[in-house]
Amino acid sequence: LVVRAAAGGDGARTMVLVGHSHQQALGEFTMPDDERLRAANASTPIGELYMAQNVQPFAALLARASFGADELIDRIGGLHVLTDDGALLASVYEYYDAAGDNVNTHVLLTQPGALDA
Repeated sequence: LVVRAAAGGDGARTMVLVGHSHQQALGEFTMPDDERLRAANASTPIGELYMAQNVQPFAALLARASFGADELIDRIGGLHVLTDDGALLASVYEYYDAAGDNVNTHVLLTQPGALDA
């Protein structure tokens, strides 16, 4: 999960997260502002809680990335926002790398507004 500024420069934020471990897909969702976060508590009725909106549907990252032929990269380990335009750096790895041969362990997403591109 990584939080980044939403497009438009209005101070809004979104979160990009990795979905189920079988798909390893990235999706982007809206986040409530700080005031709404502070106002919510255990006694807040469920109908008044903030419901995130989908900004970008889940999209496969690992199927599109080009790794070495011998590397069986199949997991996203973490995300980091690199620049003001929201470029994302993803740490990737092979779930069971017994041979210890994975050397390409990062993917740069230069078009974070198009996770499916």
